[in-house]
Formats: sequence, structure tokens, C-alpha cells
Amino acid sequence: RDDVESRGLGDVYKRQGILSVIYVILVIVPSVAVAVRRLHDVGKSGWMLLAGLVPIIGSLYLLYLFCLDSNDAGDEYDSSAPYFPYDD
Repeated sequence: RDDVESRGLGDVYKRQGILSVIYVILVIVPSVAVAVRRLHDVGKSGWMLLAGLVPIIGSLYLLYLFCLDSNDAGDEYDSSAPYFPYDD
């Protein structure tokens, strides 16, 4: 332990840990938002994302839900026509 601290590697490990936490937060938050949005598009609650906590079966079920076509319930918030802001 003393040789690690004498070489200054302790600070490197601390910085790497902080950067890892920042990276995980920056990746997890949008990933969860996209997953919840996709579940809403197929007419399921965002809480269904917790099904992924069930080993193997939960992940397979979420994969199945993510692959489903959107239903009309998603049209309540989105228009089905593409949006082109510069078309006349």
C-alpha cells in the first residue's frame, strides 16, 4: 500500500472512480428515459422497466416489449406525420 501512495497512483484511482461515476450517470439517465418512452409507445407503464431485475426472463420480456410495434396510445403524445420545420 505504501508503494502505491508513494508513486501517486492513489490519486489516479480516485480520479478514475469519479470519472466512472460521472460517465455512468450521464449514460444511465438518458437510457432509462428512452426505455420508459419506448414502453409508453407500446402501451405499458414505465414501471415495467423493473421487470429487467428478474434474471433472464425479465430481460427477455423487455426485449420483446421493445421490439413490438407502437400502438395508437402513443399517438396521444406524438403525431404520426413526420415533422419537417422548413417545408412550405
